[in-house]
Amino acid sequence: MRRPGEGPASAPNLWVVDIARSGTICTTDMSNVTLWRAEMGEDTLLTVQDVAHPASHAQLAFVSGQNFRRWPTETLPITEGASYRISGPGLARPTEVSFVTLTNPPTEAEAIANALADKGCTAQLAQLGDRLAEDSGGR
Repeated sequence: MRRPGEGPASAPNLWVVDIARSGTICTTDMSNVTLWRAEMGEDTLLTVQDVAHPASHAQLAFVSGQNFRRWPTETLPITEGASYRISGPGLARPTEVSFVTLTNPPTEAEAIANALADKGCTAQLAQLGDRLAEDSGGR
């Protein structure tokens, strides 16, 4: 059960990165990635690190009441296929994400699902399935 002041239990849309979930993330724009956290009750300083190049890292601060932050592209640009580790307080364990570009994303649910599956973006595919089930009343 969510407590008052906490955000929703899942990211608000397919294109927002849930910092608590590892996996491959499909994005339409590597220079404009938004990170999301469910627990927003406290200030949190996270570290985002390029797994292959540990010296390449950035700090990412969420303030109390804040769910969203932009990826720190100024200090740690995203490279397609590279893996990034997100760690710090508020995460049960470090997460690891990598990004692939989804150019010209389709607009119909089945086509989006196929595109996500083809790119290996399984967390987003599961999220899409959950949303479609909610929209259809769980059928």
